[in-house]
Amino acid sequence: MKASVELKSIAENNPLGDFVISSVSHLEVRTETPRPSVKIVRSGTERYKVNGHHYDVEGDRFLIVDKHCDLGLTIDDHNGVHGVCIFPSAELINDVARTRLLHEEALLDNLMVKDQVRLTEQFCHYHQNQTGVFLNDNVNTVINAVHQGGEETFDMDGFFVGLAECLVNDQLKLEGKMKNLDSARRVTREELYRRVSLARDFIVANYTEKINLDDLVANACLSKYHFLRSFKSIYNKTPYKYLLDIRLEKARELLQKDFSMAEVNHMVGFSDVKNLRRALKKAS
Repeated sequence: MKASVELKSIAENNPLGDFVISSVSHLEVRTETPRPSVKIVRSGTERYKVNGHHYDVEGDRFLIVDKHCDLGLTIDDHNGVHGVCIFPSAELINDVARTRLLHEEALLDNLMVKDQVRLTEQFCHYHQNQTGVFLNDNVNTVINAVHQGGEETFDMDGFFVGLAECLVNDQLKLEGKMKNLDSARRVTREELYRRVSLARDFIVANYTEKINLDDLVANACLSKYHFLRSFKSIYNKTPYKYLLDIRLEKARELLQKDFSMAEVNHMVGFSDVKNLRRALKKAS
């Protein structure tokens, strides 16, 4: 497969990071990541393999990868895949973390090893955390500035600082969640979090369907007891309650748009209208 790659770096000489816009038709590469990065796809699919885990990055999700990870990337699309790869400076992330940890000592728990922040590998929806909201609000602004020839007047320093702050804030929150998991080893806690997150993503993507425990443990590759215990430790609720809360939130949104109760019942996956009414009343 012959590589077809177009890259444009708009912050190559910025000590706080780099912002690379890509257009790629064919590419297959494997490497060790030299620095932290955030992978974004604007159209098409980039297929990553990070430390043995597979991720198909498309327009609705982004991928956070730490430095010193084993990364493989495959792109094969004759129409071209348009993406963005952001490389915030590891030194900047460390500086932000050191400042935050002066006020967050209780969450330290090996976050910094020899003064180096460890970012947990994450595959996220944009509404899921601060980093996603920041990217959703700012990436297109950067790209539009480039297209209009105004990248030299855009505040890339402010962009990288804002991104680093979001990455650190999200990592601190994640550290708090992982501390509740019953494992002494950090690598085990990270793997448990990754597996339980796969089941959580399955719930979000399929909340209108009938979901049972077997479906969830199949996604997480955990025993039922281990999965239920770990899920509640991370999300402070059972998978059943998590699914119920999503359905009720969607139901309220639809009712505000003047859909009938019967229509909403069908659209959010309840068994009958009576159960939906009862659940809404109980949750109010």
